[in-house]
Amino acid sequence: VRAMVGLHRHDRRLHRVLFEESPRPPEQLARLHRLEGDLTRFVAGLLAAHPDVTVPDVDLAARFVVVTIESLVHRVATDPAGSVDDDGLTAEIVRVVTAYLTS
Repeated sequence: VRAMVGLHRHDRRLHRVLFEESPRPPEQLARLHRLEGDLTRFVAGLLAAHPDVTVPDVDLAARFVVVTIESLVHRVATDPAGSVDDDGLTAEIVRVVTAYLTS
């Protein structure tokens, strides 16, 4: 979570424009999907090995975790009206993900 927040920290307005308003070349989009798939498989391995994780399907849970973190960070960090500090954002996302994985 902290790494994803860090990626969005600098020039939040530019980040929002690049990811929401500008077209992405197909090769860039394909690379992004490959990286997301690699990250999801890595997270699935971590979840499978963690004794506190209680979700029935770690592969699906890993996908939810990756997409949820990316979405929350992107939406909150690039919101021009918002002023959530990085530590607060990180802590709340960790609470959300932990509650999901251990309930």
